[in-house]
Amino acid sequence: MRDPPFPNGSNGPEHGPDGRFLPGNRGGPGNPQCVQVAKLRQAAMNAVPVERLERIFDALATRAENGDVKAAKVVLAYTIGKPVDVTTNERREESEAFATRFGRLEDFLPPSAPFHGQLLE
Repeated sequence: MRDPPFPNGSNGPEHGPDGRFLPGNRGGPGNPQCVQVAKLRQAAMNAVPVERLERIFDALATRAENGDVKAAKVVLAYTIGKPVDVTTNERREESEAFATRFGRLEDFLPPSAPFHGQLLE
């Protein structure tokens, strides 16, 4: 059975007031299957040479170009990565932080710059 949660503001006996683990913390067991997973990944890498992977990705890219959405998702996930979900609030906070740091556009880019008007559109 799990211990009951600590009341708000209390991090428990293994954490300091800032939430960080205290010296001597017993920590977790880690990933007990880590060694086995590493062996399996190495076996898979040994079984599929780079040239074969290139042919596989070429076939996937061709299917993606022909409209196969699932193939496109695989190709994009392994080339440019999966898109990061950024909430509107995070974007607003980033914009406010940028504005606070740099002030007005005119403060660091003169209005006479040829592309100044384009940045404001």
